[in-house]
Amino acid sequence: MPARHALGHSLEALGGIKSAMPKRKSVKDFRSSRELLPDEVFAYVTGDRWRPTDLVRKRVWRGIMHLPDDVALTTSNHHGKQLRTLYTFWGAWYEAIGEDQDALYGAMLDAGDCFQSSTFDALHGYYRSALSNLRAALDLVAIGTVGNLTPDDPVYAKWKVGNARLVFPRTQLRRLTKEPVSSAGRMDRQPLRRIVRLYTFATGR
Repeated sequence: MPARHALGHSLEALGGIKSAMPKRKSVKDFRSSRELLPDEVFAYVTGDRWRPTDLVRKRVWRGIMHLPDDVALTTSNHHGKQLRTLYTFWGAWYEAIGEDQDALYGAMLDAGDCFQSSTFDALHGYYRSALSNLRAALDLVAIGTVGNLTPDDPVYAKWKVGNARLVFPRTQLRRLTKEPVSSAGRMDRQPLRRIVRLYTFATGR
């Protein structure tokens, strides 16, 4: 749950906060309102998204959103530069993916989702899941790196079709840092070696 606890407030059965209403943000604060995006921004839309078919109850909505909203407002009040940096890096990550659909392509797309989720979770105070998403991104890029370095590895080939568990024992990681990049790889060997070494350091393997 968010790190900033509402001490002294009793929780209702559905997680709502039985307390006084929070102070409303000024209408001049761009964070004070929500709205649906137009259908045009989505590749595929079915039905009428604007008309609710099973609207959540106000008490349930408030119970779910009160604490995360409070943490998000507090965090963004004092960490605007850090949030801008994370947002900028997230955009730069997608630009770095390129158009070559090699082994790293899908892994980097999924890792981008992890980076976005990590920032969102951290903004709302869910720091454990934010760190978990960063670990997931590291795992994804490590797998993509293995695919670029050793695309014919039998374990990797089985993993791609869902018939094997991909693990990274220390001996294999050390071997991978010396492997040449496949002809299809778009990155040179040195950055790929650094990714493997980073994974080894971060996971203690």
